[in-house]
Amino acid sequence: LPDVDGITLIKQLRANLKYKSIPIVVQTAMAMVGDRETCLEAGAVAYLPKPVALDVLARLVADYSRRMRDEG
Repeated sequence: LPDVDGITLIKQLRANLKYKSIPIVVQTAMAMVGDRETCLEAGAVAYLPKPVALDVLARLVADYSRRMRDEG
């Protein structure tokens, strides 16, 4: 991200009522020890290091789409 790091962006989105309920999935090519936990604590719903298997990503999107639909 050019102007802000991912953790800060997640926190900013979670602090904004307009975007608070949008599921955030972090995808990174530079996975470091502790990054997953940091992202999830900041408000991401999932952390996927690259390369991501398309079936895993598709399942994740389907699960969260279903949850959002069920929650109304």
